[in-house]
Amino acid sequence: MLEPKTLPASHGWLWVLHGFALFRAYPAFWLLLLLFYWMALLMIGTVPVVGAWIATILIPGLAAGFMVACDAAQRKSPPLPAHLFLPFRRAARAQLTLGVIYLVCLALLLAVSALADGGQLFRVMLIGVKLNDPALQSPEVGNAALIALLLYTPVMLAFWFAPALSYWQGMDAVKALFFSFFAGFRNTKAFLVYGLGWLLFGGVVPLVLATILGLFVPRDVGGAKLIAFLLAPYMMVVVCAMILSFYSSFVAVFGAPGTPGTPGATPP
Repeated sequence: MLEPKTLPASHGWLWVLHGFALFRAYPAFWLLLLLFYWMALLMIGTVPVVGAWIATILIPGLAAGFMVACDAAQRKSPPLPAHLFLPFRRAARAQLTLGVIYLVCLALLLAVSALADGGQLFRVMLIGVKLNDPALQSPEVGNAALIALLLYTPVMLAFWFAPALSYWQGMDAVKALFFSFFAGFRNTKAFLVYGLGWLLFGGVVPLVLATILGLFVPRDVGGAKLIAFLLAPYMMVVVCAMILSFYSSFVAVFGAPGTPGTPGATPP
């Protein structure tokens, strides 16, 4: 019987650090893989009518693909684009079912949030807006975003480990969601520290760096673009390390993965 571990809060910080450690092993490979992932979703999203739906459905399986690439990196093999698609080759039904459930969950939480703002947030998520769009300044949109965030929390816990469990443990989608949600719930404190860690690297540090850079560049649109350009490499590293840390959390809670469809081996 697979038994997820309940870990102390400090492990959340260790997951963050391990994400950076994984990145340092193959930095160029990881950045290229991240760009490939973004470009693939962008191209799929351009398909008329159904592109955005298909891209969303593929996200859980591709997340499992990143974990497969992390496992390869742990075994001293460079991460490759082929790793992203292994979950679809070996557990296609479960991954696609997870994707469909994920799409439905997002649609439902946006529909509920529409009760607070008349659907403005849904429009923002669906078609996008400019940063200076008045819709983003609306307090109703802020309330809707807060509602959506609160509703997304249990969805996030359910999908955090589910794709990897379907791939490595051979679980069907529903069972994987069940195990993932309760494993995440049992490790709420660790996930809280984990979230604070990424808030530090993805929010506080860039703000401090931007403030320092702002002392040396003009305070206009051109200066803001220059600061964003200078911070872009750092932000790409942070995003990449954060994605890789998903694998770190999986190993910590469920043990090192074995071959697909078999229980993972518990690390010493």
